[in-house]
Amino acid sequence: MIVVWKLDRAFRSVVDGANTLQSLRSGGCGIRSLQEPWIDTTTPIGEAMYLITIAWAQLEKRQLSERVKAGMERARAEGKRLGRPQRSRPVTEHPSWPRVVSALDAGHINRAEAARKLRVRKSVLIDALASFPKWGVPVVMAAKTTDMVWDA
Repeated sequence: MIVVWKLDRAFRSVVDGANTLQSLRSGGCGIRSLQEPWIDTTTPIGEAMYLITIAWAQLEKRQLSERVKAGMERARAEGKRLGRPQRSRPVTEHPSWPRVVSALDAGHINRAEAARKLRVRKSVLIDALASFPKWGVPVVMAAKTTDMVWDA
């Protein structure tokens, strides 16, 4: 017997749920749900309830997806910006920028430490540094050791 918390979290679609049930049944197993006690696939009624429940769960997921897409389209049509908010100011205007860049230039800190001091992602720092002639465009990042080929 396999126990799931709730069926809408266990399967992506009715077909997926039916195929899983078929596979489990061939191994002598059934499915029970903790949140839907009427589902017990070892009985004919329980199996029917199982299939009905996963069909409704699939419908619910698809409707939710449609509503989210419609809401995003409406927001775009109204001119609203979607996604993560932009930074209020560029990292180059951070009060610590000159000090951090000087330390980076002198080799006292690396890019990861500089990004931490400026409270930005490393990629944001690298993009900001690329706009300065000293650092050049593009800034080349070191390869990971897993990407290197070692000769024996």
